[in-house]
Amino acid sequence: MKTTQGKTISAFSALAGLSRKPMNSFTAYKLFKLKKALAPVIEFQSEQEEKLVAEHGGKITENGQIMIADPEKRQAFNAAHRELGELECDVDIPGKISVAMKEITDISVADMEALDDFIEWRE
Repeated sequence: MKTTQGKTISAFSALAGLSRKPMNSFTAYKLFKLKKALAPVIEFQSEQEEKLVAEHGGKITENGQIMIADPEKRQAFNAAHRELGELECDVDIPGKISVAMKEITDISVADMEALDDFIEWRE
């Protein structure tokens, strides 16, 4: 399935939040498989972010915050980082997975939106 790095990162983050929520095992398995399919894209993104930070004279703190002191380098980093998020990528799934909304009892609008490219929400 074709998508972008940015959409994949947003979906992975939403799945991480849902991973602790109670749901039936069938739905949990579908979301587990989706998260697993997104993982290689997340790994690539992380590697590229580390390279961008180094190229722009920055560092990543222990809690994952990116620090770049020089404002010009920070601006250049931000532009390069946006481009990275817009890169097209291929996720190893045949298409959207189907999930009934009643199967996930607690989800935010933001998480639902982040997952919309990967999940077909059914009533």
